[in-house]
Amino acid sequence: MAKNNLLKVLYILEILRNYSSENHLLQRKKIIELLQNQYEVPCSTRSLHTYIRMLQEDGYPIVRKKVGCYIKKEPQEFTDAELRMLIDGVLFSRNISQKQAKGLIERLFSAGSHSFKKRAERFLRHCKKMPYSDNEQTLKNVSVIQKAIEDGKKISFHYNTYDTDFNFHPKKEELYTFSPYEMILSQGRYYIVGNMEPHENIGHCRLDRMTDVALLDEPVKDRHRIEELKTTTLSEYFTQHFYMFSGRIISIRLRTEEWMMDALVDWFGKEFKILKRENGEMEVLVRCNEMAMKYWALQYGDYVEVLAPNSLRKSVAEIVRGMYEVYCREQGEQQKR
Repeated sequence: MAKNNLLKVLYILEILRNYSSENHLLQRKKIIELLQNQYEVPCSTRSLHTYIRMLQEDGYPIVRKKVGCYIKKEPQEFTDAELRMLIDGVLFSRNISQKQAKGLIERLFSAGSHSFKKRAERFLRHCKKMPYSDNEQTLKNVSVIQKAIEDGKKISFHYNTYDTDFNFHPKKEELYTFSPYEMILSQGRYYIVGNMEPHENIGHCRLDRMTDVALLDEPVKDRHRIEELKTTTLSEYFTQHFYMFSGRIISIRLRTEEWMMDALVDWFGKEFKILKRENGEMEVLVRCNEMAMKYWALQYGDYVEVLAPNSLRKSVAEIVRGMYEVYCREQGEQQKR
């Protein structure tokens, strides 16, 4: 076959792969038009018929019908809908840098259909405006920490915070030593759950705040020595520590309204008990981290009342009283002006 004719065959195959499907047959006229517009290659209807037959004889799964033809495609690893969900997860992630987000989104779009790929530019424009992390090491951190968890080894790292100059700074010059047990996602952030030397309790660290993460040749501290993990599974731990506070788990009794069931399930799963229901109100018993519940109760303060334990009820009341004094004092000062 002459070189020019071979190129035509390859161009036709490329067009069928990019533009045809079982639900979108390409007419011969459209294929000829695309050959001319995209590759500047003229082709007659008769020649096109010959080239398509040649491709079929070579084993390409091209289906010809009266209204047009298409090529059967291998099943996508992901559907366009699945890719959209993965892309949204990257787009709205605050764990990685803008450069890393852009690269991941481009690679995900490359796995989609031809029509899906056309949307990439719009998503990449959104990418430029999102508040991503300043830490370029997050993806590397995930790789190192995952290996440490699998091998049962400790890690070392610097832990960073923002200063008033809006820049990232290590909390201390010395490296932290940490026994990693699990990585979990909470409130859109990745955390590593484990034990920080020299303490004996559970600890959490945000991955996007960690730099210079290194794998150590030292076994992790036995998790059964950690009080909070002796009888708790990861799923239970996550439900009870939704704000990622360390500290004890306690039984908490709440008064709320039945329409709050969606919010309760969103936050606590189905691991809570309804003690009683009356006139649209209900009392709920849930086991949760005490500090996390304090701030959750404040978040839903218009609709939730902590009944027990009394120490938590008093703690919430003190915060509310302090807020009331601050806002009412400011309101009074404004009225005097």
